[in-house]
Amino acid sequence: MKSWFKEQTGYIKKDWRVLLVKASLLIAGMFIMALGIRLYIPTGIGKSQVDFTIFTLIGLKLGNGDVTSAAAYDSYSGMLLYFYLVIALISASMSLVNSIKKYREAKDKGIWVNFSFKIMADIFVSLMLPLIVLMFQKIINEDSIVNLIKSDSTSTDVNPGKASWFFALAFLIYALGIALWVKSGWILGPYNSICQEFITLTKIQYGTGRIIMDLLMAAPGLILFWIIPSGDVSTMDFLFTNFSIATMVFLFCTGPLVAQIIKILNKAVDYEKLKVISTN
Repeated sequence: MKSWFKEQTGYIKKDWRVLLVKASLLIAGMFIMALGIRLYIPTGIGKSQVDFTIFTLIGLKLGNGDVTSAAAYDSYSGMLLYFYLVIALISASMSLVNSIKKYREAKDKGIWVNFSFKIMADIFVSLMLPLIVLMFQKIINEDSIVNLIKSDSTSTDVNPGKASWFFALAFLIYALGIALWVKSGWILGPYNSICQEFITLTKIQYGTGRIIMDLLMAAPGLILFWIIPSGDVSTMDFLFTNFSIATMVFLFCTGPLVAQIIKILNKAVDYEKLKVISTN
């Protein structure tokens, strides 16, 4: 254990430039991803795979499929917290398996220190990210977004074209946030770490692993939305409103897009070159 801490202290002193860049990417990634989430939800184009499951759970909680109410949006950050904690638990199980394999090969006790830090980091992100999303909800009023995508200033109807382009912009912001966060390699949080652990476990490419994980995150919503009390919104109306073309974009485009952005970031930010600079 002492040798591990000594090694980490030496790493901090030697490669502080790398650490500074990683910290910047981490913070920027978290906030940009949260901003993307805040921007796309009011467009009405649809929900992400995570949001579809979350709004399904909110519908069950409220006993009504109408998840456009103020009560539904007020419940969002709290339900996101519970969702991330469940993902963190599943990610921890995968990480345990991966850590056991690594320990059998290397016999390095530092592997368990890293495992412990990862669990604590996932819990930290589970608590922090919903708060950042809530912060953006308070800073960027939903009505201000809706007004931007209305047909005109006097209309009460959303312009589908404007809404689609605004959604595309929000999705790009969301994907950029994930890519910056993953590139940092730090405190990935449940949404990112479960994918990384799955990739380590299965040895598949990032894009494919991201798609599989996103499909699994949508699965609880697809299973449970059938039992939401109809109320003012029928079961099928709930499905087609919240699981739409936008959901398909999140499911099948997030992984490949993030993978491409990471390739660009790898060219722009080379950690090995920064390490060389640190030693000179």
